Amino acid sequence: MNNEAIIVAVITGLLTYFGTKKQTEYQLKGKEVEADANTEGMYVQNMSMILAEYKEQVSGFREELRVVKAEFSDFRREHYKKIEEYKIYVEELEEEIDALKDERNDLKLELSYLKGENDG
Repeated sequence: MNNEAIIVAVITGLLTYFGTKKQTEYQLKGKEVEADANTEGMYVQNMSMILAEYKEQVSGFREELRVVKAEFSDFRREHYKKIEEYKIYVEELEEEIDALKDERNDLKLELSYLKGENDG
């Protein structure tokens, strides 16, 4: 009976050992899966946060670009308006120059006539 009790105790011990070993392995695998899931969850959460910040930046850049385009459009419109004003001014100056050239030519003729009349 003594041997039987020892055999039963050894078998029970071995079964308990292997059962505990398997249970520990499954617990470790479960914790690894849980850790992987947590890591993946944190990764997804961080990526979502990064994407939200990126979208916010893009929206900000779009608004800034809209403002710059509007300002440039105003500048361009004002620039073309000034060009048209300068074209009119240049035309007026060219007409004035032509009139002054005509007047100069008239004065040259008059001077030439007066010199000729005084000499002769």
